[in-house]
Amino acid sequence: MKNQFHEKRLISVQDLAQYLGMSPWTIRAKIRKDEFPFKPRRLGRFLRFDIQEVERYINSLPVA
Repeated sequence: MKNQFHEKRLISVQDLAQYLGMSPWTIRAKIRKDEFPFKPRRLGRFLRFDIQEVERYINSLPVA
């Protein structure tokens, strides 16, 4: 499953939600409140996320 996201550089909110195991509504709500850890790119009216930026953020999180 992880490889399907690395085929594309920019992923949609739905793809990001699936990748992170979150709801798309939660992601959109956090973006609106400026609580999301990385900023989306806007392509026309669509939001896209750079998968490399997402990976860098995940890798920077402390290991429990």
